[in-house]
Amino acid sequence: MVNQSLKNKKIIISAGASGIGLATAKVCLSRGATVYLCDIDSKSLNKLNKHPLKNKRLFSYLCDASNEYQVSDFFEKVKKKTKK
Repeated sequence: MVNQSLKNKKIIISAGASGIGLATAKVCLSRGATVYLCDIDSKSLNKLNKHPLKNKRLFSYLCDASNEYQVSDFFEKVKKKTKK
Protein backbone atom coordinates (compact mmCIF):
# COMPACT_ATOMS: atom_id res chain seq x y z
CA MET A 1 0.00 0.00 0.00
CA VAL A 2 1.28 3.43 -0.90
CA ASN A 3 1.71 5.73 2.10
CA GLN A 4 -0.21 8.76 0.89
CA SER A 5 -0.50 11.95 2.91
CA LEU A 6 -3.97 12.95 4.03
CA LYS A 7 -2.81 16.25 5.51
CA ASN A 8 -5.56 18.88 5.42
CA LYS A 9 -8.16 16.25 4.46
CA LYS A 10 -11.34 15.74 6.44
CA ILE A 11 -12.58 12.17 6.84
CA ILE A 12 -16.02 11.09 8.11
CA ILE A 13 -16.37 7.54 9.42
CA SER A 14 -19.60 5.88 10.55
CA ALA A 15 -19.26 3.03 13.08
CA GLY A 16 -15.81 4.40 13.84
CA ALA A 17 -15.43 3.68 17.55
CA SER A 18 -14.20 0.11 17.16
CA GLY A 19 -13.21 -2.58 14.68
CA ILE A 20 -12.57 -1.68 11.05
CA GLY A 21 -13.92 1.86 11.53
CA LEU A 22 -11.46 2.60 14.34
CA ALA A 23 -8.58 1.00 12.42
CA THR A 24 -9.44 3.20 9.44
CA ALA A 25 -9.58 6.28 11.68
CA LYS A 26 -6.15 5.51 13.12
CA VAL A 27 -4.62 5.13 9.65
CA CYS A 28 -6.18 8.41 8.52
CA LEU A 29 -4.93 10.19 11.64
CA SER A 30 -1.43 8.79 11.17
CA ARG A 31 -1.41 10.26 7.67
CA GLY A 32 -2.42 13.72 8.83
CA ALA A 33 -6.20 13.79 8.32
CA THR A 34 -8.78 15.27 10.62
CA VAL A 35 -11.29 12.53 11.46
CA TYR A 36 -14.94 12.94 12.40
CA LEU A 37 -16.43 9.68 13.50
CA CYS A 38 -19.78 8.61 14.81
CA ASP A 39 -20.99 5.45 16.46
CA ILE A 40 -23.99 4.15 18.35
CA ASP A 41 -21.76 2.52 21.00
CA SER A 42 -21.24 5.12 23.74
CA LYS A 43 -18.93 2.83 25.72
CA SER A 44 -16.50 2.54 22.79
CA LEU A 45 -16.76 6.28 22.10
CA ASN A 46 -15.83 7.04 25.72
CA LYS A 47 -12.63 5.00 25.31
CA LEU A 48 -11.58 7.42 22.57
CA ASN A 49 -11.54 10.31 25.07
CA LYS A 50 -8.01 9.22 26.05
CA HIS A 51 -6.69 9.42 22.48
CA PRO A 52 -3.92 12.06 22.26
CA LEU A 53 -5.48 13.70 19.19
CA LYS A 54 -8.99 13.92 20.67
CA ASN A 55 -10.43 17.40 20.04
CA LYS A 56 -7.43 18.36 17.89
CA ARG A 57 -7.83 16.16 14.82
CA LEU A 58 -10.16 13.45 16.18
CA PHE A 59 -13.79 14.27 16.91
CA SER A 60 -16.32 11.65 17.95
CA TYR A 61 -20.09 11.80 18.23
CA LEU A 62 -22.83 9.51 19.46
CA CYS A 63 -25.08 8.83 16.49
CA ASP A 64 -27.40 6.06 15.30
CA ALA A 65 -26.85 5.98 11.53
CA SER A 66 -30.35 4.52 11.04
CA ASN A 67 -31.91 7.66 12.54
CA GLU A 68 -32.07 10.44 9.97
CA TYR A 69 -32.38 13.16 12.62
CA GLN A 70 -29.26 12.00 14.44
CA VAL A 71 -27.37 11.77 11.15
CA SER A 72 -28.49 15.26 10.19
CA ASP A 73 -27.41 16.55 13.61
CA PHE A 74 -24.03 14.81 13.23
CA PHE A 75 -23.39 16.51 9.89
CA GLU A 76 -24.42 19.89 11.33
CA LYS A 77 -21.87 19.43 14.12
CA VAL A 78 -19.17 18.47 11.61
CA LYS A 79 -20.08 21.45 9.46
CA LYS A 80 -19.65 23.81 12.44
CA LYS A 81 -16.27 22.26 13.34
CA THR A 82 -14.95 22.58 9.79
CA LYS A 83 -15.82 26.27 9.60
CA LYS A 84 -13.40 27.08 12.43
